[in-house]
Amino acid sequence: MGQSIKNIKIKYYLINAVYQLSLALFSALFYVYLEKQGFSYLEINFYYVLFWIVGLLTEIPAGALSDYFGRKNSLIISIIVRSIGLFFLFWSSNTFYLFSSAVLTAIGESFKSGTLESWALDRIHQLKPQFKSDKFFSIDNIISNTVGLVGGFIGAQILGEYNLSLPFLLSPFILMFTGILVSFLMEQDGHRNIAQNDKIIDSYKNTVKEIKNGFIYIKKNKYFLRLCLSLLPLQFVMTGPASQWQLYFQNGHHNIIVGYLFVLISLSAMIGHYIAPKFSSLFKSRNRYLILTTSVNALMVFAVIFTQIYYLSIIFFLIHVVFMSSEEVTRISYLNDEIKSNNRATVLSIFNTLEALVTIAAYIIIGYIADKYSLSVSWAFSAIVMLVFAIPLFISLDKNQKKNYRGRFFHENRAK
Repeated sequence: MGQSIKNIKIKYYLINAVYQLSLALFSALFYVYLEKQGFSYLEINFYYVLFWIVGLLTEIPAGALSDYFGRKNSLIISIIVRSIGLFFLFWSSNTFYLFSSAVLTAIGESFKSGTLESWALDRIHQLKPQFKSDKFFSIDNIISNTVGLVGGFIGAQILGEYNLSLPFLLSPFILMFTGILVSFLMEQDGHRNIAQNDKIIDSYKNTVKEIKNGFIYIKKNKYFLRLCLSLLPLQFVMTGPASQWQLYFQNGHHNIIVGYLFVLISLSAMIGHYIAPKFSSLFKSRNRYLILTTSVNALMVFAVIFTQIYYLSIIFFLIHVVFMSSEEVTRISYLNDEIKSNNRATVLSIFNTLEALVTIAAYIIIGYIADKYSLSVSWAFSAIVMLVFAIPLFISLDKNQKKNYRGRFFHENRAK
């Protein structure tokens, strides 16, 4: 039994690692490559707009089709579709290829979403129903982060330095090799009859019903609604500085340097994830900690923009990454802790959908401002949006928490 579970884990880790490597190779060069291809900032951002929109529309039907065709076949479909999309990205000499790549990669991602994990856990639970997945996913995160870090560095600093298009050419071939591994290593989970599965339209109906319940919960809980709204402005920074750093720091340099920066940024993000629970626990409320992280995030963005010393601006940006990563961890735990409902997954899905819609709008706005003015102006705009909209909401939430605490304290003393 132990050996069988071990084999399933090895297969999962190997397939997922090679899959992640195919995407990591070009991750540190994406913006730089497309700018060299002649695309504007708005056109590059519109790639992500299409990716998010198509992803939202195809997530449910892809899941339903995955149940029908089986995990293995669904993953193979994902690899084929996404490989074609990556070839289009390599050939992206015009917007047709670029936007086609966005659509195909989004569909491919939807077919993969949760498929490999489900395949592995289904088989493990058949052998050991009480299996705890915490360590399984912890090791998976370590492997994925390591592969992403090493793959991104090799793709940018070695392959990209030799030829900027080489990582984009190799990526779909590595992804197709992943498909070969899937064909040989993954056991088929069987073709299912349509009668055994919900039809796609039924999946949509069930989802709509759950979403209605989720909206009712959010409508009744004003505090949670304000919390959701307070976390959305960060997406303007995520679509600005957090996405466009390649263009900002590579600008004016003939030799590729983004590979080194990619490693530093990845390590800074890991530091942010690590310190988040330790630092946030020092504050009386998460709202105060988020006020700090939001303020430092914006301040560091302004420091990067106005600093004339190149390497000092990199230091400021790394500080920004540490606090931004710390904020991401804190807001996830904050959201989960504030949900007092059995429909936790649905409520979180509603927030994720709102976040996706804001992200889509932010990509368009930030891209337009960067084209019309400059990257510096678009980054300043993103920081201002975060300060103006997020900080007042965090202050309001903190005051509301104090008021509720005093109210409970008064009633408890009165009862005594």
